[in-house]
Amino acid sequence: MGREEELAVFHAALYGGGCSVLYVHGPGGIGKSALLRRFAHEATLAGRPVSTVDGRTPEPSPAAFEAEAELVLRDADAVLLVDNFDRMQGLEGWLRDLLRQAIDDLREDPRSVKFHRALSVTFLHGTPTQELAAEHLALPFTTYRRHLTAGIKRLCADPWHQELSPRPGEHLAVGPTWARTAVNK
Repeated sequence: MGREEELAVFHAALYGGGCSVLYVHGPGGIGKSALLRRFAHEATLAGRPVSTVDGRTPEPSPAAFEAEAELVLRDADAVLLVDNFDRMQGLEGWLRDLLRQAIDDLREDPRSVKFHRALSVTFLHGTPTQELAAEHLALPFTTYRRHLTAGIKRLCADPWHQELSPRPGEHLAVGPTWARTAVNK
């Protein structure tokens, strides 16, 4: 199958001790679904539970997504693979809101404000490169990377089995479901 570079990135996420969000994207027919199946196989070989959501099957609602991804919500070591996410566009805002809420929750702990800043600039404000994010925060790149890595680990560890507080009129979700997602667009 090839794809050594993509497999190396996945292995780094799989064995790196933190959580990662990986995006697999490209035009139809280039093997994205086959690559996700390979990721599932590699995760299984590593002893990690795997949950796969196919955008062609569930209805595009938070409840349907959570039902399909239930394993990941119960097991912090589980790997969630989402195929055909382009058919689930109605969930993009909901998943973004989960990420935003989890990052914003870090501001409440004075020891985590630096993690909030690194995550916010990187993931919420669309800084195009990590080098520019470090520059924007006026941090040496190594310090920025340390804050970003620690922030990602906190996002994965702290709220894993807790309910996120809903805003008025919002759906109550267990999260963060985005934390271990390889998305096929």
